[in-house]
Amino acid sequence: METFWQDVKHGARVLLKSPGFSAVAILSLALGIGANTTIFTVVNAILLHPLPVKDISRLVEADTIDAKTKVGFANAAKLGMSFSNYQDYQPQNEGWPVSFQLP
Repeated sequence: METFWQDVKHGARVLLKSPGFSAVAILSLALGIGANTTIFTVVNAILLHPLPVKDISRLVEADTIDAKTKVGFANAAKLGMSFSNYQDYQPQNEGWPVSFQLP
């Protein structure tokens, strides 16, 4: 354990002697760790844990367009849909099998 602390002290002295190298080394480590985390998060969400849906080809997304502010597809801002809005729209879609399940 004593040699470990000697190595840590020696490493700290070397890094303090050349602050430019230290900054580049820390920046490289930060960018590498950040990129690795981002890529793993995307792969984990898409490939390792897909959506728990039986028939993915029938999955749709319903969004709302605000008539007052005209927010919607014009500026590609999706507002989503509340469950109460879904209940209002469901009787209008007779013959279109829509089901809404909360997780």
